[in-house]
Amino acid sequence: QSHVGTGEIVFLPDKPVSFNPIRLFSNPVNILAYLRGEGPLAAVSGFEGTGIFRTGLDESTAWPDVQINLISVTPGVDGGLVYRHSLNMDDQMFRKWKPLTGKEGFTILPYILHPKSRGKVTLRSSNPKDPPLIRPNYFDDPLDMKTMIAAIKFSIKLGRSKYFKKFGSKFYDRPIDGCKKYIPYTDAYWECAVRYFTYPLYHDVSTCKMGPSTDPQAVVDSRLRVYGVTGLRVVDGSIMPNLVSGNTAAACIMIGEKGADLIKEDWRYPTK
Repeated sequence: QSHVGTGEIVFLPDKPVSFNPIRLFSNPVNILAYLRGEGPLAAVSGFEGTGIFRTGLDESTAWPDVQINLISVTPGVDGGLVYRHSLNMDDQMFRKWKPLTGKEGFTILPYILHPKSRGKVTLRSSNPKDPPLIRPNYFDDPLDMKTMIAAIKFSIKLGRSKYFKKFGSKFYDRPIDGCKKYIPYTDAYWECAVRYFTYPLYHDVSTCKMGPSTDPQAVVDSRLRVYGVTGLRVVDGSIMPNLVSGNTAAACIMIGEKGADLIKEDWRYPTK
């Protein structure tokens, strides 16, 4: 599993309030502030905020099912020098965003917290040097796409709220060329757009599930020891049976700390 969404929700303000690298780097005051560890260049590259909410589409749980990030850049802000490559955009895909080179803008990035869809990691061959086959299987479950479309509509409504309008923000209204057969901004269009510009958050988990020995899908036990292999543990995000309701960094740090304590206990190493 992984947290995954879309980068299609982009707004353009008419005031200099976004993380525009051209404007920020061309101001020597910002450079001097950065050397002191201060100012906009010392921030986390435009990652301004996050929030979670529940759409209510999944009646089997009361957990929040969507997270949104406010990123104060657009996919085209640097003209394709860096950001587009981190998103694996080819020239055709980047054509939509190139006109935003050097312009003020921000992205409201919605993504699913608890996808029903699951992917697979399998062996490509018997040669250990061959890379594995990774099939993410994003949005395979229909409920995931329904949740994603609801999150998109909420994100657009948020971007058009008075809190962003005071900066002159307007939705970047340029439909994707690859989704021309759909009426723009209908549910069918958004499904196409989500599959076209899928935005992974790099929160991959659940390939080495922790569980009891009676679970055929379990790889490690409650002490993170791999079943059937002596002296081997897995201590990372892959042992999560399911995704957490938010970014995985804190959970992975906790797993690492707990794994270290378990190893010290087994070796009777003194702990505080």
